[in-house]
Amino acid sequence: NDSPLLSFSGYSTPQFPPADIEFDKETKDMYFTFALAGYKPEEIDVKFEENYLVLSSEIITEKKDESKAFYKKGIKKTSFSVKYAVPVTKYNTEETEASFSDGLLKIKIPAKEEIKPKQIKIKTK
Repeated sequence: NDSPLLSFSGYSTPQFPPADIEFDKETKDMYFTFALAGYKPEEIDVKFEENYLVLSSEIITEKKDESKAFYKKGIKKTSFSVKYAVPVTKYNTEETEASFSDGLLKIKIPAKEEIKPKQIKIKTK
């Protein structure tokens, strides 16, 4: 496994929010995609703490509308906090990019130049 991820932890389960984590074998960049339908970008906090990418949301429970009764309540926004180990010696966390569209939060963490593959030209005499 070429994955640079070392661990996962949080008070959410690893299944929430659902995430895809990709590692580009050529550029060595790391990509996270989190499914956060129903959340607004301002409700999501993304930061680096030491060697961890931390994703969290603190949802304050809204008052119930007593005029409505649910037959089924299957859609729920919840508070969560998850963190993923990111080796800061290999990744340029200062250049991290994040975007939010169609319920997907996408984060790109570029590899530091020194770990990207470099082509070496062979000289002839």
